[in-house]
Amino acid sequence: MERSIRAWLFLPLIFGFLLLSPNSQKGLALAAQTIPTPWVFHYHDGSGNGFRFWQDSPQAEILFETSPIRPENSSSGAYSGGEAKKGRIAAEDMNQLWNSALKLEKESSLHSESRQMGTGAFSLKKGNESQEFIIKAGDSLQEFNALLAKTLNRSKSESKPASLDSPEAPFPLFPGAKFEAKGATSLQTGQNYIFSVYNVDKPKEEVLRFYETHLSQGYQRAEASDGSVKFSFSRGSLRVSGSGNRTRIEITQGPL
Repeated sequence: MERSIRAWLFLPLIFGFLLLSPNSQKGLALAAQTIPTPWVFHYHDGSGNGFRFWQDSPQAEILFETSPIRPENSSSGAYSGGEAKKGRIAAEDMNQLWNSALKLEKESSLHSESRQMGTGAFSLKKGNESQEFIIKAGDSLQEFNALLAKTLNRSKSESKPASLDSPEAPFPLFPGAKFEAKGATSLQTGQNYIFSVYNVDKPKEEVLRFYETHLSQGYQRAEASDGSVKFSFSRGSLRVSGSGNRTRIEITQGPL
């Protein structure tokens, strides 16, 4: 009887040791990674600032980049969303953002049928599944914006180049793409554009699937007679061409 009582007294210590062991801590960290990959999370706030989060595989880091509104693109002509950034965030923080967005999606009373000033636009994609919805301005959206700001403040971020002064694309770059060249061109009278060229040893179809998944909303897709595909935005374009296992990526940004 006395031995039985002593055994029960040691049980809390045993469980505590298991919880603090490295393998247990690793399990807790992995448990936070619940979003099936690959996935992409797009959000545009009430002022039009863009936020993109993504992860390509379970082993890959969770990355993000912001696309703030510039004064020349704002309705007032003076508003600025700040400096563009990119970086990495923790899985736990991303799960909070994702679950918060899903909570808004489930509340149909918060939905807006059209995009208006002050509303928040969401686009969540994981695998072949996608959800797109618009949330009305109000307390619920403000709570999400506060969580977003808190998450970005905790992130490991760095400034994102506003132009191609360095060999880095303003659009998400296909993993493994190698920088080849950059330059400037004038596509319209008085308007200068920066362009850059990348090459990747992958089939064109695989590269196209990547961009169709990772590009933010608001682009026009056009296919040329030579088989190349162009994604056009208000301030630039991205062209994918090639054959076999060699693909060329051309990015144009402007006007400057």
